[in-house]
Amino acid sequence: MKLRTRFVLLIVGSVVVPPLMFGLAVFISFLTLTSPEGPGGILSMQQVMRLSRSGETTVQAAAEKLDSLHFDPSVFVLDAHGTVLFPTGRAGTRPQIDTIVAETRLDNSRSVTFLSTPDENGGSGYIIASYRLKGFADQFTSVGVIMPLGFVLFMSIMSVLIIRSIRRSIKRLETATRRIAEGDLDFELETSGKDQIASLTRSFDTMRRQLKEQFDRGSRFLMGISHDLKTPLSSISGYIEAIRDGYADTPEKLEKYTSIIHTKTLLLESRISALIDYAKQETREWKASLKPVEIAGFLKEFVSLVEAEALARRFTFRNTIDLSDDLTVQMDPDMVSRALENLAENAFLYATPGSEIFFRASLRDETIVIEIENEGPGIDSTTMPRIFDPLFRAGGDRSGTGFGLGLATVKSVIASHGWAIDVRSQPGQQTVFTVSIPQR
Repeated sequence: MKLRTRFVLLIVGSVVVPPLMFGLAVFISFLTLTSPEGPGGILSMQQVMRLSRSGETTVQAAAEKLDSLHFDPSVFVLDAHGTVLFPTGRAGTRPQIDTIVAETRLDNSRSVTFLSTPDENGGSGYIIASYRLKGFADQFTSVGVIMPLGFVLFMSIMSVLIIRSIRRSIKRLETATRRIAEGDLDFELETSGKDQIASLTRSFDTMRRQLKEQFDRGSRFLMGISHDLKTPLSSISGYIEAIRDGYADTPEKLEKYTSIIHTKTLLLESRISALIDYAKQETREWKASLKPVEIAGFLKEFVSLVEAEALARRFTFRNTIDLSDDLTVQMDPDMVSRALENLAENAFLYATPGSEIFFRASLRDETIVIEIENEGPGIDSTTMPRIFDPLFRAGGDRSGTGFGLGLATVKSVIASHGWAIDVRSQPGQQTVFTVSIPQR
């Protein structure tokens, strides 16, 4: 049950429960109406007494009335001759008045009333009644007890349930917060229910998992960087030691060693530059340079460079740009150019030699869609979810010049602009990267 629903029940209950308790008390009292000691019996007896005092009834009519009500035998009706008319079981007898009084009184808590009532045959008969003179106030004193007790019981139960639920959830959150503050992220925060606090608890646990994944990713990132920087440094150090130790004893060997050192230094420089660029994009330091750019002209300039690169690498390059010349997009042109260059380089790297590379740009449903497609081995389903992860290289190849930050950089640039990037692939056939730029 949602927390809001519980509070609503508590408020509604505070309004509804008192009338219900009152109705329950009335119903309980109503159950006593058939009892001669209850309100019904008292009212019936008082009605008979009133009619008798006013002379509007006779002892015979009073007897019939009491008999129809199955009234208590502690009431006697006598005709003018002293013959019992009621109760029916004693009808026709003529007991002594003292005997009748003794039978009707029963105990000292009862009072006996004598009422002279006309006899329809002439003369006066008597109604002798013995009963406790209790009124409605006595019958309904239970209302004053049932109502507050029921109300307090309801409010207490609902309050305990709500407070217990809130306290339990807050305790779990407090414990989880303390563990996270202590650096412990390896736990599962159990949740139950569908109220707002349960939703908050699930969101908190989601944050914990994401934070743990972020820390794990950071650790993997540092380990990967360390490995990729250490490898060329080790080579450089090794060849320098070889030169110092005199192994480069000929001009040819010295040229070879220095050439390798130069190559490794360029590799190291390239990787450090990629790392700096990635860090710059992650911190969004370049975002202030967004400006309106005519997207068609921008893409045509980019395509001219990629086409030359494709020809140099012996690929067939085909492009289609179906955008109006006056269509503008807010962006950082340098960073978007780098992102598109990374996508193009990725397309060249994993394309079948001599195959076709496609570039398409068009406007679809108020969204600019840019696609870069290649023909090649494609991306298998196990690799697809990780292609935008930093340091990830398809097939685990670490022999390239970069860190494996190319697609991670692309994703960072695209996301920071508020755009979207997607990839679809058919293994052994083709791969298509799609950048979607919404027009606001």
